[in-house]
Amino acid sequence: MGNGQGEIHPPARRERLGPPRNQANYRISDRDRLGEGSLKQKFRANVEAIKLLRRLESDKRPTSDEEKAVLVRYVGWGGLPQVFDVNSREWFKEQVELSKLLTDEEHTSARASTLNAHYTSPVIVRGMYAASRVSVSRMAAFWSRPAGWATSSG
Repeated sequence: MGNGQGEIHPPARRERLGPPRNQANYRISDRDRLGEGSLKQKFRANVEAIKLLRRLESDKRPTSDEEKAVLVRYVGWGGLPQVFDVNSREWFKEQVELSKLLTDEEHTSARASTLNAHYTSPVIVRGMYAASRVSVSRMAAFWSRPAGWATSSG
């Protein structure tokens, strides 16, 4: 903070790690309640997101924050294989709805994704981000030490 001569200098401006953030991007928060709800509610959220995306593409316009909140609730099909099980009476109505909503190619792709798309709960994601921040902080602290600290034998 100072140079020992009675002057106080503000600390140097910290450099940003990584590229600058786009402030127009939607920030996911706890209020979005990602991953919550029954399987039928998740199906409904997926359908609403697909319908909204179709409207946005048709209108050729950017999304509002409210619309972004709808789109972020799309969870994919990995956790909903029953939607594609033709023997499931419980999901028949949803199967018909989805078949009408998607093209044949989109439907085939969505069905295939049930085998390789996996859900990670927000609790796990937050834990991984927290662990990575700690690791990055420790690495930064280590590499910012003078070289003599690491090589001196005391």
